[in-house]
Amino acid sequence: PQREQGRLNAFMSFGKAIGWSATAAVSGVALMSWGLAATVVLAAAVSTLGVVVMFAVCERSGERLLPWSQGEASPVAENSSPSFRSLMGEVNKVLWSRTSVILLGVMFIDGLIGGYGHALMPFAAVNLFGYTTQQWSSLVAMMGLVGAVVALMLGPAIDRIGAKRILMLTISLVGVHAILIAQTQSMWQDTLYIRVMLSFWVLMSPVVMVSIIALAMAICSKGNSATQFAIYMSVANLGHSAGSKIYGMLSEQSSYVNSYLTLAVLVGITIVILYFHRHQHDDDGKTGHKRKQVYTVGAGGGGGGVYFSGAIRCPK
Repeated sequence: PQREQGRLNAFMSFGKAIGWSATAAVSGVALMSWGLAATVVLAAAVSTLGVVVMFAVCERSGERLLPWSQGEASPVAENSSPSFRSLMGEVNKVLWSRTSVILLGVMFIDGLIGGYGHALMPFAAVNLFGYTTQQWSSLVAMMGLVGAVVALMLGPAIDRIGAKRILMLTISLVGVHAILIAQTQSMWQDTLYIRVMLSFWVLMSPVVMVSIIALAMAICSKGNSATQFAIYMSVANLGHSAGSKIYGMLSEQSSYVNSYLTLAVLVGITIVILYFHRHQHDDDGKTGHKRKQVYTVGAGGGGGGVYFSGAIRCPK
């Protein structure tokens, strides 16, 4: 339900941040102790374990674990077997609406920020601020755990205030952070100051992630939500790859000051695009009672009736 999406995303981001932090800690130690080859093999083994776990988990009671196992098909699958062509036709009807196109832009630019920042920060920490690989990994692990807890606590706030407002706040803090680092070059020799600034960047990653995923979830149509949501996440990942590439292209031609200012510019572009999202939550999905109107991402326009998660309203 709409009223629980913030908390749901908080738990999702909490789990991801925990895994991210643990991986950072283990990888840092493994790189220093065993080298790159052994670390890569370890990463492959963990990924394989994840696949095995997914194969072993059923989504519902009575589902077949393997094609030749005992079990029954889902009633939804029995009653409806759309072709890929018809499925993509339905997705296209909602994917290219004004709200969805704006969200695609937000997802892509947010991915740029993540990819650019995740390429910039380790290089700056090691080459500019004097961190070792193990020190940086330990910082990522520790602050990633803190960020996971903050993200978990942010869930109820998203449900109450709205994902758009929370994202505006958190992404603005990321932009201010980048500008502060760029404009305080005289303090780069202060060990405590640099530790605080680097820690803040790591902490904000899961916090921003909570809101950005909630934005995408809010406008997914119920019948095609998996495909539509996967497209949004793929666009964000594409932006992440492009952001890393952009930093690689600019790093040899610009200073660290300009690199941080570029990061702030990307944040500014995200805020501008995000400004055009308008959506009102009219009713509570469970009780049907009127709720306080909160602007957040979603299909614009009015219309009565009970609003459940995943229903995209006609903007007219």
